[in-house]
Amino acid sequence: MLKNLFVFSVFSVFLNSCGSKFYIKEDYTFYDQNFKIPNPSLIQTQGVYLLDTDVKTGEAKSSRAKNFYKFFNGGQTFFSLQESEKQENEYNNIIKEEITRTSNPKKGISTLFQGYYKINDNKVIIQNVNVPLRQFYYTYCLIQKDKLFVIQETIDGNGQFEAKFFEGKPKEIYTFKEFVTNKAEEIIPNW
Repeated sequence: MLKNLFVFSVFSVFLNSCGSKFYIKEDYTFYDQNFKIPNPSLIQTQGVYLLDTDVKTGEAKSSRAKNFYKFFNGGQTFFSLQESEKQENEYNNIIKEEITRTSNPKKGISTLFQGYYKINDNKVIIQNVNVPLRQFYYTYCLIQKDKLFVIQETIDGNGQFEAKFFEGKPKEIYTFKEFVTNKAEEIIPNW
């Protein structure tokens, strides 16, 4: 009987730890109520950064999915996996759908690719969370003009601007696509 109770307890803890969770802004250590993009800054918020090259595979954008990053003025980020390049209004719709999906978190809705970022000169760190592990991870990037270079993703460094996290060849290269209309600025994420 005691053995069964122990097994049931372990099983319950395991199921609970695998449950979904939607992380809110206060859960992120990068969240800053007073976040402001430095002026001047290389980060651009009036569009999206489209995957241009996956350096690991050498695949150029013509043969690769069009994943994208969206940076918001409030310090939030959104990453999306896409099969093909989209029109400007389609990117806006993808972002709006994600905001709608997460606007009233219910059981079963969990954080996917929402996060926060910090910027220091040409260095950007994106903080995301692996929900099943309940572990934050960091994407260390460099920005040059209209390019975002993803150097590495790791759980190490606690999101600190240490030189060692920005060294090495980029894993992915994203090119900025500016939106012609101002619709990108109207979208405000709820995370």
